[in-house]
Amino acid sequence: MHDELQGFLSLTGQWAACHVPSLAADLVARLGEDLAIGAPLPGGGDPRLL
Repeated sequence: MHDELQGFLSLTGQWAACHVPSLAADLVARLGEDLAIGAPLPGGGDPRLL
């Protein structure tokens, strides 16, 4: 799921760069922060511990 969220964030950045270039970086940063996409995974990222 984490990889899918990273992909979503990347695609959102591409979309925003085309449609609202002046807001693209802020949009991606805010989404990443609010959805904790860049945050470390519980258990150090070991999928067996999730």
